[in-house]
Formats: sequence, structure tokens, C-alpha cells
Amino acid sequence: MDGSTSVNLVGYARISSADQSEDGQVDALRRAGSTRIVVEKVSGVGVRPLLDELIESLAFGDTLAITEVSRLGRTTSDILLLVEDLHRRGVHLRILNLGIDTGTPAGGLVLTMMAGLAKFERELLRERQRRGIEAARQRGKHLGRPPLLTAKHAESAIQRLQTESLAAIASEWRVSERTLSRSVKKHAGDGPPPLRPGGKGKPKRRGHIHKME
Repeated sequence: MDGSTSVNLVGYARISSADQSEDGQVDALRRAGSTRIVVEKVSGVGVRPLLDELIESLAFGDTLAITEVSRLGRTTSDILLLVEDLHRRGVHLRILNLGIDTGTPAGGLVLTMMAGLAKFERELLRERQRRGIEAARQRGKHLGRPPLLTAKHAESAIQRLQTESLAAIASEWRVSERTLSRSVKKHAGDGPPPLRPGGKGKPKRRGHIHKME
């Protein structure tokens, strides 16, 4: 038995659904010497309140034990952020199926390598994004969020403004009156489009507009 089992070793087991069994994880954590085991039934991508509470309760020198690294989350970046937080607080992590203990020099080296690879992966992703944006600019593609209203919207609004208010049309399309007005002016040609009297200044509403006869 190594020295890490002489301190407070707390196990964490997670299963994704009620029909799964935690017995295998619990048995492995007990064999590792866990003095307490927390079992949580939740998806890896969901909120894990029991894990959060467990981590908050750990003190300097404690060790958190898991059967495999996927019990902590689904993405490498999320797992590393959690592991780095434990490291800053002086809490060790044991991953049983990998034989990793961050309280040992070898385990610390593995953690450093994992963090380095994750950083390298993030930098590669940013570089690919930068090249993609630059290539799109060179081809004259529009970048950013697409416009809320198109030229067809503006043409339809110009016709409808003969009999309907700006506020009613903006509410139906769920945009602000200013956004609709700007789009209409952009496509109206030389002169301003005809507006129905009293069409501005009405309060914004979501949903359908019911006209009174």
C-alpha cells in the first residue's frame, strides 16, 4: 500500500442513468482504500452537484480517487481545469485505471504533459480559426452574425407600410423598430417609404398582433 492511502482518500463514482450499476466503481474505490465514496447518477455533460460539493469539502493533503478520468467530465479542457484547481488547493487526484497519482512525481509529470497537450491543441484550433477567417475575407465572404432582415424583408415592409404600422411589422418579425426602419431606408431608393400615421412609438410586444376591425 502506497503513502497516498494514509491520508484522507475520498472516492467519486458516477453513472449516467438509473439502470446502470455503480458496483464496479465502488468496489475498485474500496480496494484502493477510500474512506468515503460519493456516488452520483447524472450524465457527464450535465450539472454534477455532488461532485461540486465533494470537491469543496476536500482539504489540503486530501486525495480524490476515481476509477477513470471520464468520471470527471467529457472534454479534456474541462477535466484539466478541474485537476488544476485541485492542484492549486493541494488536493491530489488518483486515476485508478491509469495508475496516476498526482501526489507523486510521476503523476505530476503526466499531469504537466496533459496540460501541455491541451494548450497545444487550443493553439492549433485558434490558428485554424484565424486562417479560416482570413481565407473567408479574401473570398469576400460576410463574417459574423447574418443580418436579421434581408432585402426581401425590406421590399415586403415597404409595401405593407402603405396600410400597416412600423411597430406592427417589427413586432411580427421580432426585431426592433429601429432595425426595421434602417433596413427599409436602405432599400427604399431615393425617397422615404410611406408610413402609416401613428406607426411609431408603440410599445414592443412579442407574439402576434391582433388588428381590431
